[in-house]
Amino acid sequence: MIGSALAALAAALLTAGIPAPDLREADGARLRAAAAEAEAPPPESPGAPAAEVGRSQPPDRSRARSWFALPMLFWLPETKLGLAATGGVHFHVPDAAEASNAFLVAGYTVQGQGSVDASSDVWLRSGALLSGRLRAVHYPDSFYGIGPETTLAEREEMTRRFLELTLGAELPVLGQRLRIGPRVHAR
Repeated sequence: MIGSALAALAAALLTAGIPAPDLREADGARLRAAAAEAEAPPPESPGAPAAEVGRSQPPDRSRARSWFALPMLFWLPETKLGLAATGGVHFHVPDAAEASNAFLVAGYTVQGQGSVDASSDVWLRSGALLSGRLRAVHYPDSFYGIGPETTLAEREEMTRRFLELTLGAELPVLGQRLRIGPRVHAR
């Protein structure tokens, strides 16, 4: 459906990776100068250990928050023209080993079809995973019956409407490789 396709596209764009640093000759000299400066002994100051003076920790990019937003115009035979948007954020809970995330996907068509899908996975420092998904769909369509012998005269207007909620909690057992916990699904 619209939401699944957008979520897959957004995930592919988000995980496409950070471009590798440009190591052309001009940048090479700057990198060598920075490396030489990093290897130089730090100046000593009274009352502070030599290892801590003059050294600043580089930002931990693996813990940085990142986000994306992606609008999309589409056309399908069943939906005609539609507009959709997706957005999400990757973040770290303090002291958690894994990155957490939250996503939102919404779409609407000129046929009056629409869906909203919100989901999140939150990793806690204990190794537990809390997950949730809320999806709402309003999808007017036509039904022609079942089987290859149906005709256009059998066309029947119908609308699929549903609200779906899934909640889960997974707790680590036997290290971090095995997790158990409840999952609740309502539709």
